[in-house]
Amino acid sequence: MSPPPRVSGFSMVRNAIKYGYPVAESLRSLAPLVDEVAVGKGDYGTLELVRSPDLPDLRVIETVWDESLRVVRNNGRVWSVGDAAGFGRVDGSSLRFRRTGAEVYHYGWARAPEVLKQKTLAFQKLYHDGACVAARYEEVPPEYLSDVDIAFRFRGTHPAVMAERVGGMNWEIPADRRPSLDTPLLNPRFYAAWLRKWRVLPRR
Repeated sequence: MSPPPRVSGFSMVRNAIKYGYPVAESLRSLAPLVDEVAVGKGDYGTLELVRSPDLPDLRVIETVWDESLRVVRNNGRVWSVGDAAGFGRVDGSSLRFRRTGAEVYHYGWARAPEVLKQKTLAFQKLYHDGACVAARYEEVPPEYLSDVDIAFRFRGTHPAVMAERVGGMNWEIPADRRPSLDTPLLNPRFYAAWLRKWRVLPRR
């Protein structure tokens, strides 16, 4: 009887410490599902952070950082779509997939305002020139860069691996940034954001 195939996990991250990515927590949640994980190496402290969780059975594969790198079983007829958030067939037909029932928690905006501003500036410079980014974002106070005013309050339970990080988040949301009556449904910006997301309105 042949041994079961190895399961490899993969995650792209760069400047994980500088921009507050919860990569160590992510790996702790990933570890029970995989045999190994691939991580890009560089001078950003990322590799050290990846090795920090106490996961002795997890084999870390060091790979060279490549912003074009994607992982999928590819036969030449599959490409990444949605800013590499998913994959699809070149001819438009559906991919075969299996529902796992897993829940994915996204903490991309759950970081200190000052860190979020640094990350926003760096991200925007990937798509726009520095002068344009500076003119739009440099003078914006960090507390006003996120869309927290059109977000729903999370009332569930955070994953156990995030307990320490979430417990250490001690910044305050300004009163005028909190959704009225604790719901974003009263804010016209909530609907405008969704219309831009689905390209009914032009994106900024």
